[in-house]
Amino acid sequence: MYFLYADESGDVGTKNSPTKYFCLSGFVVHELRWHETLEAIINVVVDKQNKAQEIDVFEMAWTTLIQRFHNTLSYKNFPGPQNADDRGMLVVDRTDEVKLRNMTRRMRRYNPIPSAYGGASLAKPITTIVEDAVHRDSLHSYFIQLADVNAYFLLQKYDPCKYVKNKGGTNYFSRLNSALCTVACKSHSQGIVVR
Repeated sequence: MYFLYADESGDVGTKNSPTKYFCLSGFVVHELRWHETLEAIINVVVDKQNKAQEIDVFEMAWTTLIQRFHNTLSYKNFPGPQNADDRGMLVVDRTDEVKLRNMTRRMRRYNPIPSAYGGASLAKPITTIVEDAVHRDSLHSYFIQLADVNAYFLLQKYDPCKYVKNKGGTNYFSRLNSALCTVACKSHSQGIVVR
């Protein structure tokens, strides 16, 4: 089984929002490597500048992260040990628990994927994610803290604050290159899914 530890950076607002982007970072670890782990990170960025005000940024970002986790599990693209029929579980920092639970339950039954070639969407229910997301305070999980740092520097990669610019931290996220799940998005060199 794979665990995806995830955290957010930025806010989901589209009107009068202090951030241009909403970022999610997921740290993936296999059960057999939990103690000595550094396996892969999945990252999603929602560029809110090009979206209609009524768009649900939270749902867009989390749907994308869950779909990429599901796809990577389905195609057995995570490095390292694997079981014959691996599944995954979401372990997330405190977020909108009800909304995330309802969304993932719906995705298990109805998960339309736009066709890459135009035409009708494909129905691909999420079958590899077990149970509802487990919400934990990052204070009690080193892996959620790691996802938090990664999400923060992912946001800083796209929209650095003055402090990060002055300290030269805008390239911090690039230090993760060897651990990034680049198969999550083949059109981006770091595998970041930009929506």
